[in-house]
Amino acid sequence: MTTAVQTDKGLLEKVSKIVLEIDSKVSRVRWTNEQIGQKFGKRGALKIVEEGDTCFMGPCLDLSLVAYEMLQSRGINPVFVVQELAQDIYPFPKMHFALEFQHASRLYFLDFKSMNKVVLRPGKFVNLREGIRSLSLARIRSRLSPAKSLFENILTGEVKEPEARELLTRYLNCHLNVQVSRLKRDNIPKTYAEYLARLGEKRELYLDSTVE
Repeated sequence: MTTAVQTDKGLLEKVSKIVLEIDSKVSRVRWTNEQIGQKFGKRGALKIVEEGDTCFMGPCLDLSLVAYEMLQSRGINPVFVVQELAQDIYPFPKMHFALEFQHASRLYFLDFKSMNKVVLRPGKFVNLREGIRSLSLARIRSRLSPAKSLFENILTGEVKEPEARELLTRYLNCHLNVQVSRLKRDNIPKTYAEYLARLGEKRELYLDSTVE
């Protein structure tokens, strides 16, 4: 059982509002395979909000980019966390994305963990999902451009950190197309129906926090 962390109530209120705003602006939907090819990993925060949706499979990049900008707009400068991980059900490395930020001299992380659950915890990012192995992790402290996708931010030089550049460039060149192909293969009515059944009646994003 987790223990609540005492801090000023302004943080929890601020993050809760961000989660609600993202939920209202970015729907998790079933894309066509054509849309997966056109959109997955290829949009910046501005475009994601403009189009108002993300794929129900693998939405953590899109949702993290939007949350990154919303935190920026509220005077919080987040660090974009990039994690390469392995899962036994996938024969290729996958990527996960989250945010770290300082508030009132304390470190926290925000993670669109899975399904509609958003995790807020104190300390450095830890992937709380079961059945995964972390292969590598990098942090982007450079200011990302909301008009560019994460990979465009790499290619055009906004991202300065060598570890992040190397990790994302390797993923872009070696694994992104493989993941897109797997998403297309899994993108069948049964998969989406099972996703909706697991969500149940409560389909909105919700915040799971140990912060008070």
